[in-house]
Amino acid sequence: MSKSRYYFWILAAALIVLGIGFTMRIPEITNPAYATAAHATNPWILVVAAISAFLLGNFRHYWIAVIVTGLITAVCIHLFVLNGSFGTLDTYTTLYRTLAFTCIVYLLNLVRLIFSRF
Repeated sequence: MSKSRYYFWILAAALIVLGIGFTMRIPEITNPAYATAAHATNPWILVVAAISAFLLGNFRHYWIAVIVTGLITAVCIHLFVLNGSFGTLDTYTTLYRTLAFTCIVYLLNLVRLIFSRF
């Protein structure tokens, strides 16, 4: 299977899970989706995700590098942008920021794959 087929299968599975979660009002799906969407609008996450989507393209373990970069970005946003400390670092907020980062990188790669087909 080609790379674009994997991307579309992942997109289809995510949309099905989100559709079921929002239709049946499952809070274990809707609450993380709302939190991830809220963090995805943060301009710091958007800019760093866009830069890393294109700079990390030559790494062998691309998605591991993206997740680690997302974790580092989430912690740096908490420490430097929001003036927090390690004591106030929340696990779920960090995970939602990392998920938002990873989703943005995924969507940018999907768009790049779509436009490379034409």
